[in-house]
Amino acid sequence: DVAYARCWLLDLDGYVVDAEDECEGAGMWRLRPFLERMRELAPVAPIAVSGVGAAYYPWVRELDYAAVVDIADAFMPQCYPNQYGDVYSVPNCIAHADRAGIPSGMVVPTLGTYPGMYGYDPDVYAAQIAAAGTNGLNVFLGDTATDRDLAVLGRS
Repeated sequence: DVAYARCWLLDLDGYVVDAEDECEGAGMWRLRPFLERMRELAPVAPIAVSGVGAAYYPWVRELDYAAVVDIADAFMPQCYPNQYGDVYSVPNCIAHADRAGIPSGMVVPTLGTYPGMYGYDPDVYAAQIAAAGTNGLNVFLGDTATDRDLAVLGRS
C-alpha cells in the first residue's frame, strides 16, 4: 500500500517494480502478491517489472516471471554491458527474457548509460534495439547520458 500511496501523492501515471534481491531466489514468492495488490489498487495504471537482465544460456534467473506475464504490463530487463560485460548485452538480455517466457511485446530494455567498467556506445545500443524489435527502451542513469546518447537512442 505504501508504493501505491506514493504514486498517488506524486500523481504518477504508473509504477516500476525494481525486482532484484528482494524478489529473486528465496524471495521470489514476494513478487506476485505485490503485483496483485498494486493491480487491485491501481487497476488501469501501467505496471512494469525491472529485473536483472541476463543469465548465461541456458539458465534463467530466479524470478516469478509468470507473475510478470499475468499481471504486469512490461518487463524491463537491465542491460548493463557497460558494467558487467557482454553477458548483459541487449541481445543476451532479450534472449534471457524469451527463455523466461516473457512475450517480446512486453520487453522494454533498460540500457546502462553510465561509464561502468567497460563503457558503452549508444550507436551499438541503437543497432541492438533495432535488431531486437522490442517495444521501446529505458535508460539508467538518464542523468549520465549525453544529449547525443539520448538523440541516438531516441531514434532507435
